[in-house]
Amino acid sequence: MESDTASNTDPNAATPRFFWQVYSVYGVLIAFGGWFFGYLLCERFTKDTFYNFEQRMTEQAQAFSSSWSWLDEKSIIATIENNRKPQLRIDLLNSEGTEFISRDNSKPSTSTNPKTLYPELSEFFKSDRSFALANFNLGSARDQFPSVIMRFYSAGNDKNYLLRIAQDPSLVISQIDSIFESVLLLGLIAALLAMVMGHLLYRRINRQFKILTKVAVAYSEGDFSARAPNGLDVESDLLGEALNKLADEIQEQVSEIHLEHNRMRVILGGMRDGLIAIDDLGKIVLINSVMSRILKLEIREAKGQYISDVVNNTEITELLLNTLRIQRPLEAELDLETGPNEIFLKAYTSPLVDYGQDVSGALIVLHDLSQTRQLENMRRDFVANVSHELKTPITAIRGIAETLLDDPDIDPEIRHKFTAKITDQSHRLSNLVSDLLALASLDEKKKTPRVKIDLGSLINERISSLSKVTSPENQAALKFEAPKEPIFVFGNEEDLRQAIGNLIDNGLKYTPAEGTIQTTLCSENELAIIEIRDNGIGIPEELLDRIFERFFRVDKARSREIGGTGLGLAIVKNVCLKHDGNVEVKSRDGQGTTFTITLPIYVESQQGAIDSHSQPA
Repeated sequence: MESDTASNTDPNAATPRFFWQVYSVYGVLIAFGGWFFGYLLCERFTKDTFYNFEQRMTEQAQAFSSSWSWLDEKSIIATIENNRKPQLRIDLLNSEGTEFISRDNSKPSTSTNPKTLYPELSEFFKSDRSFALANFNLGSARDQFPSVIMRFYSAGNDKNYLLRIAQDPSLVISQIDSIFESVLLLGLIAALLAMVMGHLLYRRINRQFKILTKVAVAYSEGDFSARAPNGLDVESDLLGEALNKLADEIQEQVSEIHLEHNRMRVILGGMRDGLIAIDDLGKIVLINSVMSRILKLEIREAKGQYISDVVNNTEITELLLNTLRIQRPLEAELDLETGPNEIFLKAYTSPLVDYGQDVSGALIVLHDLSQTRQLENMRRDFVANVSHELKTPITAIRGIAETLLDDPDIDPEIRHKFTAKITDQSHRLSNLVSDLLALASLDEKKKTPRVKIDLGSLINERISSLSKVTSPENQAALKFEAPKEPIFVFGNEEDLRQAIGNLIDNGLKYTPAEGTIQTTLCSENELAIIEIRDNGIGIPEELLDRIFERFFRVDKARSREIGGTGLGLAIVKNVCLKHDGNVEVKSRDGQGTTFTITLPIYVESQQGAIDSHSQPA
């Protein structure tokens, strides 16, 4: 057994049997390929040669028949006698092919029946053609001359004749045999050269293989300092580089094993969830920094201690011990009080299984749900606000409608006031629903079509539209300071129109008729800046941080009186963020308010983005 192993790894061993197996298959393939290629070449040459030979004889027969069509029979026979040669046999027969009119006697025969001498005549009459070919292939041509039989009409005798010409193919056959011998010789030479080159190539590869085998044997013995040399063939260099890289990687892995404990500690320290593990005795074997902060423990002091001795929270201890006892994962939600704050946690436990599939401990992971709870509270508040805002106009509409139904003879003037009130509350309800849908659309963060937008034109359009809402003498003056050059941004035109319109409309609602709402557009540091400033009632400074919250109103009574939904500024904020911009506010109570929107200016490199966004979904 040891001798077999040594022979398998010894790089100086004799040429293996595998080489001769491959080499014999290689030789057979070379021989077969050469023979097949030579056969195809000779076959092609034979077909072409006989095709040309056939064309020449056919043309010759056509020339004879054409030139004899005006001669009488004696002249035709005389002409045939003059054209007969040893390598060219010419026979003239009657139209039925039953007798010779002029016979070539170079081929002695006791029979005088043409159909007996020339079997192709029978095939000629069966096919009912004007001419026929025979023996135009290598096998037949070696035994009989290739022949052409053609029917022609002699006007001089007013008779039909059959002309048969046959030509000696020995020259054609000798050319084909010569080509075949040349191809065979060249094939043998090529096969011999291929075998010699294959052997030389093997010797070269085998030499490089022995060098690389020595390196591999050294690696198998644990010596990773050995390196494969450079300067071999490209493939051998690649293999050598792979072996060298493998040795480097193994050495690195050996070094990394010693650092695994430190890496694990870093990973655990970087986790956002708390983690603690115990062994089958209930002793702490692993704890990360997040868990130590939650439980207010020192990691070094906690390790090796019983979980029940160092962890004061009985729920965590019981979850771990129960997991260890029943040997299956558990889940639970925990509320921990840490000073003034309360932490909401989701606990996941799992048994630890060793290589023998036996439970050797338990693990618990605590995920902080405080932010999730906060979001749920915000959602509940939002639902409550929406319900309240919807209930107010619905209650008003319902009360007025019931009054009108209960008193059909109500005074027309009062009826008109009631219907006007219903219309106002309906508009308020419609505006609220529209703003809610707009916010929902913005929250979905779906890709919307974006185009190149001229902000100056958009602001002018919004000012013009809002100026027509009420009589000019009953609203504040709207002014716009436009830049000298157009300023373009890349975005959704409808969203930006709504955001700018909300700010201008907000100024109209809270600015007296004698006031002014000044809109300014400029650019700075590749940013478009839209400033909307009014001299209205202003906003108390302590409320500025909350005005972009949904349903937040500075003056709830006045806001409901003028039809505000409390969502306009929240929509403005979301639109700006969606366009990679921002909105800021400055205000003092009783001194007016200034909103400033900043948006990235459109650049030509965004043209590709314009084209992709404009494609239909």
